[in-house]
Amino acid sequence: MQEELTLTAEVEGFQLSPQQDRLWLLQGQGGEPGDAGPYRAVGVVEVAGELRPAALREAAHRVVARHEILRTAFRCLPGMTTPLQVVVPDAAPAWESVSLLGLSPAAQAEEVARLRAEERERPFDLTTGAALRVTHVALGPRAHNLLLSLPALCADTQTLDALTAELARAYAACDADAADAEADEPLQYARLAAWQTELLTEAEAAQREFWQRRSAPSLWALAPPGERKHAAAGPFRPASVSIRLGPETLHRVRSAAAAHGASVEVFLLACWQTQLWRLTGNAEFVVGYLTGGRPFEELRGAPGLLARWLPLAVQFSAATSFGALLRQTHQAVAEAEDAQAAFVWPHSGRVEPAAGDFPACGFEFNGEFAAHAAGGLTFRLRSHHACVDRAGLTLVCAVEADALRAELRYDPAHYTAADVERLAGQYATLLSSATAAPAAPAAGLEMLGEAERRRLLVEWNETAAEYDRGVCLHQLFEAQAARTPERVAVVYEDEQLTYAELDARANQLARYLGRAGVGPEVLVGVCVDRSLELLVGLLGVLKAGGAYVPLDPAYPQERRDYMQRDAGVAVLLTQQHLLDVIPPTDAHVLCLDSDWERVAAEPTDSPAVAVGPDNLVYVIYTSGSTGRPKGAMLHHRGIVNCVAWMQATYRLDETDRFLLKTSLNFDPSVWEIFWPLAVGASVVVARPGGHRDADYLARTVARH
Repeated sequence: MQEELTLTAEVEGFQLSPQQDRLWLLQGQGGEPGDAGPYRAVGVVEVAGELRPAALREAAHRVVARHEILRTAFRCLPGMTTPLQVVVPDAAPAWESVSLLGLSPAAQAEEVARLRAEERERPFDLTTGAALRVTHVALGPRAHNLLLSLPALCADTQTLDALTAELARAYAACDADAADAEADEPLQYARLAAWQTELLTEAEAAQREFWQRRSAPSLWALAPPGERKHAAAGPFRPASVSIRLGPETLHRVRSAAAAHGASVEVFLLACWQTQLWRLTGNAEFVVGYLTGGRPFEELRGAPGLLARWLPLAVQFSAATSFGALLRQTHQAVAEAEDAQAAFVWPHSGRVEPAAGDFPACGFEFNGEFAAHAAGGLTFRLRSHHACVDRAGLTLVCAVEADALRAELRYDPAHYTAADVERLAGQYATLLSSATAAPAAPAAGLEMLGEAERRRLLVEWNETAAEYDRGVCLHQLFEAQAARTPERVAVVYEDEQLTYAELDARANQLARYLGRAGVGPEVLVGVCVDRSLELLVGLLGVLKAGGAYVPLDPAYPQERRDYMQRDAGVAVLLTQQHLLDVIPPTDAHVLCLDSDWERVAAEPTDSPAVAVGPDNLVYVIYTSGSTGRPKGAMLHHRGIVNCVAWMQATYRLDETDRFLLKTSLNFDPSVWEIFWPLAVGASVVVARPGGHRDADYLARTVARH
């Protein structure tokens, strides 16, 4: 047995168990270590029969006197951050009585739920040793509830069931005014804590290696959709969303699990793993699996914190059948429970756990608890909540009154209630699909209910919006130029053009191109560096009715030559310094800088061209990653629609400036140019190569 450690001449203490040691650290995250916070066990025991409250209260005192963990305080020696367990000889349970007689059953249920929720928030003084709180709720002459509450340092879910059995036995003795029928000395928690520490020390190397292989931080990095990432340190205030699945669902789960030689617990866990895989796409990951921590018969009824998370690894592939997953999960659970005594968390020995020390997702299962008959009464644990560790998202499944309750407990710092409600609905749908076809591939199980399917396929696709379907892209610019002719339209280095100046130059170019044969569906190559000439060239092509084909001067010569030949451009716009990179061509070549005198002779008013929304705007070539680059053809109607949506969504106005830094060969350049010009904003043109110079971009942004 562990050596007792002397605090003072009068008080003796014991070291914490591995579970208590971890929980003490968790309690200190965002609060005082001595504050239990959300870490507690709360249960509602249903009592049927004619109850003698005085006998029940005496029974609670006897149970506390019998089990040291129910009167254990946690006190630190001077200079220590981790406390000792101190058994307080005369600590008694806190007792309250509440009468709900005369209320309707619905009102009684609502009030009991309120009391249970309130109990989950009430603070504990962990230094006094008064661990157990009991609230007797009278519902009727033969109907009662007992609300049991303990800090998680002293209890887990199975502790609540063990206390239910102990209260029933002690009540029978008190009701008969007799000594306890159980004369044997119970196994005390301090002794179990010492035993667990010894097991960790003596664990075989194979068991330690087993956990090392399954505790890689990368496997814990699971992020279901909706998770808002943040540092793990900080207050943990879990919330929950519950769904009740009726007797028919439970029957189907039992039948499907039995058909594959699996337990209900394994079946439910396999469904949860499938959902996480389907949502994240992670082929391999770890789920925190909560084991009761009582592998031996002698421990079954032992109160105290013995439950613990174990990392449960799972592997998926597209071909994994659900039946194969059940077998894999069954084996993983069995192996984990066999080696549980050797598991320690990665943070062991540190003052505070880090983000990777928490399971992103967890799973807990509780079967229906047995009824305990005593003194003409029946005691049964009906509902329970035990928070003994920290996880971002935990599925807790429990069998209650021949039905199945699935509760998703979550950290509101990571998830919203709406996200978790959606996950709960998906789990219910997947569970139904798995019971109907347990031999099907896990990838093919249905997850979307009718409401969510409709939302995804119908409601989110109801994006129709009104916009001017009869205009072309350049006409949006023309209308804006008429409204704000003196506003600055484009800036390049120390040069700029107003809307009126840009419109006039584009009109001159359009008339020149029209006389060169450019009209609707005629392709014009544009091999021009970012400059004022680039915007004049693009608008001039569109005003002439043509469509432009970007030929980025920075592209390899072979690629530009291929695109120029493949498109069959009739006219090629370029600049004097780029003529050396232009291959021999039959196209009409025009330099927008050195040849501008020829263009400047044209009138400045807009030419009349029969071009419409269904004519081409541009042909942009793909990357060629799947073979030869392919020209993607876009029409005025689609781009006008896109510009209308972007303006409705992001609302540029005449005070905004938009940085043009994207190559003309990528379609984001389209809205970097034409969206601001359609609403009166200014386009600031980054110099050639400037998009690769972060310092230059920062200076340009700051300047403008």
